[in-house]
Amino acid sequence: MATRGQRDPGCTTSADHPYPAEHHAGELTQITRAIVVIYKERFGCGPNFAHSDYAGRNAIVCLLEGTLTPVEKRLVAIGEIQQLQNLRQLFQAAAGFARPSRGSPAGASCRS
Repeated sequence: MATRGQRDPGCTTSADHPYPAEHHAGELTQITRAIVVIYKERFGCGPNFAHSDYAGRNAIVCLLEGTLTPVEKRLVAIGEIQQLQNLRQLFQAAAGFARPSRGSPAGASCRS
């Protein structure tokens, strides 16, 4: 897995996409902006960084960084990672993104 600013060699990028760059660069920006708007509306705050790119011919990945709320940041600071994951699952269920699942880890990693 690549870190911010590095390309994962296993992933294709917009350069590998079958359409010209001008065609899809604007679409990726629109997708990123739409996800940020949804995040702000549903969770009350948006990410510090957001970027979308192709992950093959049939998938787009949107990377969001800095999405933790002040309460979530405090949970991390006091080492309550499991409670943070539970809270995130509850938020996702309440926002209509996922169903809560008992005893399973959150589907996405939580990093500030």
